[in-house]
Amino acid sequence: MKSFHLQNEKIILIIIITIALFLRLTGIIVLGNFENPEMYEHGMIARNMLQGHGFSMHWPYPPISEEKIEIQKSPPKFEGAFIPPVNPYIIYYTFRIFGDNSTSYAILMLLNSLLSTLGVLLVYFIIKEIGNIKAAKIGAVFSAFFLPNVFGITTFSGSALYQTLALAFIYFTIICYQKQKTIFYILCGFIGGLLSLVRSEFLIIGPIIFLSSFIYYIIIRKYSKFSIKNLYILAVFILSFYIVVSPWIYRNTNMFGKFTTIVSHPWHEFWRGNNPLASGGDNNIFGEKKWLSKERYPNVILRIDSLPYNQNFEIAVDSILKDEAITYIKNHPFQTLYTMAKRLLFTWTIDIYTPRTRHPINVIFVFITVIPALIGLIFLYKSGRFKRDYNVFIIFLSFLVLYTLLFTVVNLIGRYQIYLLNLCHPLAGLGIYELSQKLFKKKTD
Repeated sequence: MKSFHLQNEKIILIIIITIALFLRLTGIIVLGNFENPEMYEHGMIARNMLQGHGFSMHWPYPPISEEKIEIQKSPPKFEGAFIPPVNPYIIYYTFRIFGDNSTSYAILMLLNSLLSTLGVLLVYFIIKEIGNIKAAKIGAVFSAFFLPNVFGITTFSGSALYQTLALAFIYFTIICYQKQKTIFYILCGFIGGLLSLVRSEFLIIGPIIFLSSFIYYIIIRKYSKFSIKNLYILAVFILSFYIVVSPWIYRNTNMFGKFTTIVSHPWHEFWRGNNPLASGGDNNIFGEKKWLSKERYPNVILRIDSLPYNQNFEIAVDSILKDEAITYIKNHPFQTLYTMAKRLLFTWTIDIYTPRTRHPINVIFVFITVIPALIGLIFLYKSGRFKRDYNVFIIFLSFLVLYTLLFTVVNLIGRYQIYLLNLCHPLAGLGIYELSQKLFKKKTD
């Protein structure tokens, strides 16, 4: 009987995964651009590497001075670190093998669809660890039919990769405390480091999440005390995490002549969310993308134009944007707080300033994710399950709170919200299951 149930479980899981993959492949056929897709900074850097100019791109702003206009007409002379390296290198090696053509675009979208489908599988395994098989099936079905992901796989920003890596990090953090084996601490650190090379903020957020769950782990356990074993757990994670990220940090620091972490433009993101035209949403108050423009920010453009074009141009631009953002906040503290409050609201509801986030499909999936996820989170807290060795409640809470604070203070765009919603899928699956159990119980009483 037990083997029958296991076999049945596998068949159902295969069906769910097949449906998920089918939907994503259909999305590629219907929505994919195979002729000239927009690849943004990722594609720019990949193409410059392909042409022998290294990991480089011109800083994405429209210059006013003739000198800088001429410079942007030629290939970049200096390598940089505008974005994390993993996704541009994936695109570069695909181009190198298959060429910069429709075949490569199709392969990259296919890779995205496989990664997104793997995310569905991870949702299943996470819920299976923290709940039960029925809840896991519900969560996997929910994740499989999450249509914003179907659109996301046709883009080239690495969203499918970092969404899946984040779910993998959650899963292995849970497993670390359940299994207590060195290999899982290593895998957790490795995945966290890799995610940092796709989303730079995880360099800080990842260790905080692990450390918060680690501290909770050694305090809550009834035989808790700080021991060599506890120190070993922490050391293995930190070592494996920083082994992954250190080569890139060393490369950037050596290249710029000053300590630089994953990217060279962290303050640019902060400025995009904190300037006179910031709305709190993906677009600015005029409904335009939040990028430097001659019409909206001529004084900032002129400041950037005045910089010498050399190896440190990227970090010098970022210093200007840091100054601009901090000056704005000092001069407009109440407006800044109001904009941040809107970003906080938009993160978990609807960005009213951006048309694509107001699309009915997006609106529906935001609310059918957030509400059951909240129910699932409350259930984890009330059930006492978070007091077990694998403290799931703290792991999820840390993830969601830290990213909510980040997007509130820094900047919010549509795919960041989709990222958070993907992290909520295990909670949503658990919440839907618990809600259905209560409703069913009421009907039978």
